[in-house]
Amino acid sequence: MVQPLQTIVSVVALVTAAAASGPREVCTETYFVSVDIITQYNPTLDCSVPFTQLPRTPICVRKYKPVCEWWVATETASCTALVAEYAPQMPNYGLNRALFIQLNDDLDESSCTLNIGQEYCVSNSWCDVPANQEQCCAWFPETCVTN
Repeated sequence: MVQPLQTIVSVVALVTAAAASGPREVCTETYFVSVDIITQYNPTLDCSVPFTQLPRTPICVRKYKPVCEWWVATETASCTALVAEYAPQMPNYGLNRALFIQLNDDLDESSCTLNIGQEYCVSNSWCDVPANQEQCCAWFPETCVTN
């Protein structure tokens, strides 16, 4: 016959074993971000409903503005012509129309009309600047493009 105390100890041991599933979750990063900032950075996000979409919804909580490493004064009003002129000079990271527009936030995306004589950013990579490419190849030989 099983003693009542043995039964209680057995049940407690079973419940404890069932609950011991490993280490507790630990918060490794905390962001103190207001809902206003989240909606400002993510204008298409619907904050009126729980985030239940799968896969998870990416949410921007911090922004930064890259530094332009290479500015050029344009002699053409054509965004396409400027990109075509400078893209071959950037063998490591390249330049295309979308990146050029991203690097120059004052450009109209649809027309991409340039003001002759104005300086525009053509790269945010130090390694793209022609004067730096030799040093960049020495530091990062796997990214070096030889012609």
